[in-house]
Amino acid sequence: LYEGYGANAKGGHYRDATSTTLSSGDIYYVTNLNDSDLGSLRYGIENVAGYTASGTTGMTSATYNTKPRIIKFLVSGTIETTKPFEVQSNMTIDGRGQSVRIIGTWSGGTRTAGPILRIWKRKRIIIKNLNLEGPIETAADDIIQINYPEAQDIMIHQCIIHSPGAMTESTTPGVDGGIDMIGASTNISVQYCTLSSIQKLGL
Repeated sequence: LYEGYGANAKGGHYRDATSTTLSSGDIYYVTNLNDSDLGSLRYGIENVAGYTASGTTGMTSATYNTKPRIIKFLVSGTIETTKPFEVQSNMTIDGRGQSVRIIGTWSGGTRTAGPILRIWKRKRIIIKNLNLEGPIETAADDIIQINYPEAQDIMIHQCIIHSPGAMTESTTPGVDGGIDMIGASTNISVQYCTLSSIQKLGL
């Protein structure tokens, strides 16, 4: 049962004008732990009708309206990523039934700036049952970043959001915010999640 301001998030489900019940969008199954290529989580996010990257010049909120998609996992394990996943509108990312850990990592000691999950100007999104781990380097970014007024109707459910290592007075994990909800984004719920070892759990 979803609660709070994001309770109306439909994710990859939709209701057409002639129906009173929800239907499922297309279902994509993650079959490997790669950070690209067919079967990966990134492929499932980026290869959906209407996909656009967050920073695309001239795009408006009306453009960010992708076909409904539900992403499920057939594998457990760790996905290491060096750049953000650009979560799209009308999308559910569902880690239930598997143990899915996503690490914001780096190659050769450097990491592309940006959060692990970026939700900019997107709406009707459900993220659930994921373990999201930020890097330990300094001056890193957020783990989940939700931004702009168009970002609305979002549910973050039963996720673990953390940075490795204990937080002390002399050392802090290299993660700015666990979940940043900024830029007048609205109707968001963070429900039954665990956030730990982060400078700012949420904004």
